Amino acid sequence: MKNSFIDNIANAFVIEADQDRADAMSAYMKNKFVFFGIPAPRRKEIVLNEIKNLKLKDSNELHTLLLDLWDKPEREWHYTSMIVAERFKKLWNQESIGVFEEMLVNASWWDTVDTISSHCIGPYFQKYPDLKKTYLLKWENSNNMWLKRVCIIHQLTYKQETDTDYLEKIIFMNQESKEFFIQKAIGWALRQYAKVNPIWVKNFVASNSLKPLSHREALKNIKL
Repeated sequence: MKNSFIDNIANAFVIEADQDRADAMSAYMKNKFVFFGIPAPRRKEIVLNEIKNLKLKDSNELHTLLLDLWDKPEREWHYTSMIVAERFKKLWNQESIGVFEEMLVNASWWDTVDTISSHCIGPYFQKYPDLKKTYLLKWENSNNMWLKRVCIIHQLTYKQETDTDYLEKIIFMNQESKEFFIQKAIGWALRQYAKVNPIWVKNFVASNSLKPLSHREALKNIKL
């Protein structure tokens, strides 16, 4: 079933491939990845149509499939892996976080890191809160900028359940960073939380010295 899933998608991707669009997509991603050149709506349509027939019996099968997809060079396969991961969250177990970590640190760029953070890491830590502290501590102290970004933005969907103590901590750890993606992440996390608690965000920004990008992004939608 897994092999037919990959084979069917591969056939569809080849049929839909567009080299001119692929070149444009690659250029947009700083030429870090190769593409088939399939527009996102059509790519999602292909994958979701095949997912309906995909049967995975356990977590091991899910993990193997996710990494098999991630090993393929074209970026559309990585997007496919993320869709499968989210659709089969019922099969997530305590070992799944290691698979998500591999996806985060391999072929890393904002498009995959942000999606995995919001659709996998955030929900995973809500499902397995006992593992949250261990992995966040590991990631926030790593030398991997993308893992640090995940620590900052993994709560984007938490709304009122946002752990503001941790949000403060991770911002303090990274507020002097010169990395664009870290500064942007800080602003994004604060801007998102401002949707449910704008006063807290406004007071936090007023009380701390954030980089201009973080400061600007955090207050972008606050009207107080």
